[in-house]
Amino acid sequence: MGNTCKNCGTEFFGNYCPQCGQNAKIGRLKFLEFMQDALAGFFAVNRSFFSTAIKLFTVPGDMIRNYIEGKRVSLVKPLTLVIVLAGLYHILVWAFHIPTDNMVSNEPMTFNWDTFRLGLWIRTHYELQLLCDIPFWALFTRLLFWKSGKNYTEHLVLNSYITSQRVIIMLLTIPLKMYFRADDDVIHLLVLADYVLSFGMMTWTYSSFFKDQKLYWVLLKEVGVILLFGLYMIGFFFFM
Repeated sequence: MGNTCKNCGTEFFGNYCPQCGQNAKIGRLKFLEFMQDALAGFFAVNRSFFSTAIKLFTVPGDMIRNYIEGKRVSLVKPLTLVIVLAGLYHILVWAFHIPTDNMVSNEPMTFNWDTFRLGLWIRTHYELQLLCDIPFWALFTRLLFWKSGKNYTEHLVLNSYITSQRVIIMLLTIPLKMYFRADDDVIHLLVLADYVLSFGMMTWTYSSFFKDQKLYWVLLKEVGVILLFGLYMIGFFFFM
């Protein structure tokens, strides 16, 4: 006797709908089934999440290149990953009062009142600043690595994953920042470590992603990208 799929209405024989893949044995929801579905979805998402995060720190260039070339099923999408990580970072910083001082003086530089307020907002919402910066990083890598043949959207993918690396590094140092929260000098060192590790990972990612280019050219172009980004930030604050 045939089945009628309750999801798409297809008539079929067997245990699963050939059109949409839904199980033929779908009845009224029961609490146990509800919990099983929730846990299955949770662990499926987390398997992809942890797999993607591990590859970001072991084979970053190859992983990102594979994603761009179409091997995407086992990976978390770049924008989804960075938004989830930034949200998690924000929640932890807010919930546990994690110090996030970014190595600037407690007396912030001010050109005017609006600049002061913007600088204060950035210091307390650094993860949101990272998200807003992705399009500019993508623009600068697109300009300096134009011979790679990658379009702007593909550079957005590259820099979204690199930003995820940065947020993961900041998440990993949160326990130390909690423990040493009363010691400003240690906090400054930990923030410095965040930057050093992040830019170290950026260098590795660029060199393995653009592996068709000579290493010294990749390094020179990375310096150029950082300088362009620095000029953008200076201009941003100066004209505010």
